[in-house]
Amino acid sequence: MRFLAIILCVALMFTVYKILRLLEINKYMICAAMASLYLLFLPHFRIDYNIASLLLVLIMMYYEIKRVKQGKGIFEYEFKSDFGLGLLIGTSILFKQTTGLVICAMFVIYKLFVVTKKEEFKAFVKIMLVRSLGVAVPVIMLAIYLTINNIWTYFLDFAVFRYNYIF
Repeated sequence: MRFLAIILCVALMFTVYKILRLLEINKYMICAAMASLYLLFLPHFRIDYNIASLLLVLIMMYYEIKRVKQGKGIFEYEFKSDFGLGLLIGTSILFKQTTGLVICAMFVIYKLFVVTKKEEFKAFVKIMLVRSLGVAVPVIMLAIYLTINNIWTYFLDFAVFRYNYIF
């Protein structure tokens, strides 16, 4: 398990590094940020759904920033990219339900705030639908799993209502 925690933390730090390089931050500032991030995560060096959810959010941010940096418009539609982001958003919902729903709203609807033209709104709706389709895939897979095993009540008790059972 310790090895998986190392992989998770290294992936998180690598993603932060890639974002900072993409934003063209000074290399000394990147080193300081990496050292600070290492010191921040040192006492919490374990597999945790909070860190996994953060990693997914950072990966989503990286791809959104990369699209803008490549000169693509914010409303440029790419099925693979938008569907992939939707899958990541859906996976973040599965890791942490309440925060995942906020992440879903943020990454699916945020473009609505900069819409100024009718063409942009049409592109926004297309992107929103594709991302929502991507979100639905992992959520539906979880729903099928819970239904097949008949464990909806246990899932809702632990994930939503926070009841603690002693078995």
